[in-house]
Amino acid sequence: MLNIAQRCTNADGVKFDSKTEMHFHAALTAMGVDFQFQVKEELIGPAVHKPKTQNEKFLLLPLLKDRGVEAICLTIDFVFVREGITYYVDTKGSKSHVKRDSKLRYEIWKHILVLRGRATTSRILFISAAEVKTLGERAAYLKSEFWPCFDQIKER
Repeated sequence: MLNIAQRCTNADGVKFDSKTEMHFHAALTAMGVDFQFQVKEELIGPAVHKPKTQNEKFLLLPLLKDRGVEAICLTIDFVFVREGITYYVDTKGSKSHVKRDSKLRYEIWKHILVLRGRATTSRILFISAAEVKTLGERAAYLKSEFWPCFDQIKER
């Protein structure tokens, strides 16, 4: 049995972090969905680079010492709009194995969406390998059942 979490590449040369991600990409493509893949969103930032001038060193040194600080970003696997709702989808092998860091980043992303006034028109979903398998089967054989099946997935 193949490990669902291993990195892989599809026939078009697109690189994926997991087979789950690859299969969901294939399902959306089969359904003709216009989506964005691996969208990077800055949560906290921008980055603060290493102080260069003496004045910057004086102001930033106690906090940053000799290093800068990176912006904190979130990479969202899939983003698409359906019926006026923007879906932010993260594929997971198992929902029970979602890392604490990932949960925290998505909580911050929820707050950003609220602040931007997009809370009512946005949905964040973690989709498991089993759900992706079902959606892939629907996309391949029963296209009319894809969206009703997708709508059954509970929001994060």
